[in-house]
Amino acid sequence: MSASHLNSELQQLDTMTGGAFSAPTAGERSSRLRGWLNQEPSEELMQTVYREMSARDKGSARILREKLDEIKRARSQDLVAQTWIQRANELIAAPKLQVAQALAWQRDAAKEGAPLSRDPLAALKTQLFERVRTIEDLQHRAQVQREMSMLLAQRIETLSTRPWADAQAQQDTLKADLDKWHLETSALLNDSNWPSVDPKYAPALTANDQQLIAVWEAFSAALAQAGQAAADASQPLPPVHAWAEEIKLARDQLLASQQPSRAQPAQKIDPALRE
Repeated sequence: MSASHLNSELQQLDTMTGGAFSAPTAGERSSRLRGWLNQEPSEELMQTVYREMSARDKGSARILREKLDEIKRARSQDLVAQTWIQRANELIAAPKLQVAQALAWQRDAAKEGAPLSRDPLAALKTQLFERVRTIEDLQHRAQVQREMSMLLAQRIETLSTRPWADAQAQQDTLKADLDKWHLETSALLNDSNWPSVDPKYAPALTANDQQLIAVWEAFSAALAQAGQAAADASQPLPPVHAWAEEIKLARDQLLASQQPSRAQPAQKIDPALRE
């Protein structure tokens, strides 16, 4: 390459970089190179300027080298990101998400250097986090529903030991609480994320539902029978022991009050007086 051609090429590079090659000091060369890099030149142009500058001022050329290394790292991260973007989309689209897989995705992606702090990975990470949180919330609600079913069953059992009239007075309130429980349980089972919930929750919740229905139906039938028996002595007593005893006692008391009192024995009269 001729000297004149070389000088012409350097002149073009110098003009393009804002006088980085003709600057009198290393500090000015570095400053002008930074200003040129802010214009986001192509990687090819940066490679050309780096080759020429490294032959003249290695210190200033280091700025270009660092920028080129940064681009190389970003390109490598983009390649890694594509793999984890695909995996994240597969997890999000799956009707059944394994929580352990979602947590492993973030851990393994970070190990491989995927740029989790940049979109689209940052957005995908947020979506997975929200999905996991929703699943964990469903599991917590399922546990609460199981505990509530036990409390409702205890309330029914307690009412079975109290006067049947008290149980009758609280029947409507208890029925409303049962209806609310069934409604919330149905919402859980029909949630789009329910298939992702730990398999142990579904059969347990279904068993609680069936048991609560059976207990309530038996309680309601016995209470209705108690009302009939209390109103009509010819009706059979209810199967609840406390209510049966209560109604039987009331019948006995009513029967006793309806029997005529025994006649008083005739008073003996003195025979002398009789004469």
